[in-house]
Amino acid sequence: MAYHFKPNWKSTLFTLSLLPILIFLGFWQLQRAEYKRDLEKQLASHKNQPAVDITQIDTSSNSLAFQPVLLHGHYQAKYIFLLDNQIHRGRAGFSVINLFKPVNQPSYVLVNRGWVALGQTRTDLPTIETPEESLTLQGEIYQPDKSPLVLKDLEIHFTPGKPVVVQKIDIVEISQKLSIKIFPNVINLNSNQRGAYQIISSKAITGPEKHIGYAVQWFLMAGALCILYFYANTTKTKKTSLKPSAK
Repeated sequence: MAYHFKPNWKSTLFTLSLLPILIFLGFWQLQRAEYKRDLEKQLASHKNQPAVDITQIDTSSNSLAFQPVLLHGHYQAKYIFLLDNQIHRGRAGFSVINLFKPVNQPSYVLVNRGWVALGQTRTDLPTIETPEESLTLQGEIYQPDKSPLVLKDLEIHFTPGKPVVVQKIDIVEISQKLSIKIFPNVINLNSNQRGAYQIISSKAITGPEKHIGYAVQWFLMAGALCILYFYANTTKTKKTSLKPSAK
């Protein structure tokens, strides 16, 4: 019994198309795991630290995540962003990101006011109430993932006074669109602050173990695809024996 490998062009095309995607997703999850490890370290280092005024923050530091901060100023009600695809307790919704102008500072700040639920339809956007008075707020710096996976990156179109649905918070793009300087990190508002919605605690962040598990799953799927490919394109052939002819 012999084995003969003869690849079919359809299965070859399918495998070559899907295999790189599975491998990419596996390594992407490993990057996410490393990012979560770094977040856990920064959360531990900034735990119980006193809040620092936003004007005193060294923005060149790479260890700003979860740093407690104070903000003194006003919400800018004209500029509200609804960060899409935010799941909380099994429900889909948005994170409300509001532009904030600190007093005596040229830079604006993007403040995450918390989570709100999705309406009956995707076009049914939530009504966002914004305090108008001068406020003193407490929050913590959010340092975003450097390797987010965004399936569809849409250009931001502003209509002042109406919330804008976005797939990610691109501070550079927002700064350019509005022609203003913006603090390079989003500030996650603490609970019980003026204008806060449903605040998701930083303690609720999933650990690296979950992403490692996902990475293993993607790599196993890639391995299974290769095995199926070779199995489907391999056939058994019987060896024929040559019998001597009778004289």
